[in-house]
Amino acid sequence: MARKKTKSPKRNRKPVQQGFTQAKALKNQARELDRRAQAIKDAVYDLKAVNPNTKIEEDTRTPGELIEIIETQGQPVTAALAQLRQT
Repeated sequence: MARKKTKSPKRNRKPVQQGFTQAKALKNQARELDRRAQAIKDAVYDLKAVNPNTKIEEDTRTPGELIEIIETQGQPVTAALAQLRQT
C-alpha cells in the first residue's frame, strides 16, 4: 500500500527573519554601548603608573658642546688604537 503524500502547511518565515534581524540589531547596540562605557571608564580611571611630581630632565647641551665632549672622550681611544698599531 502506497502512502499518500500530504503537503506540509506553509510556514510563515517572516517572524523568524524579523527575530534574527532584531537580535542582530540588539547585539550591535549592546556592543556600541559597551564601547561607550569602556571609553568613560578609561577617561575617569587613569591608572597609569606615572608620578605627576617628577621633574623632567632635559639635555640642554648644544651640538657644539656635544661634539667637543665626543672628541675629548675619543682621544684615549685614538691613543690606544695608535699604540696597538705599533705593536
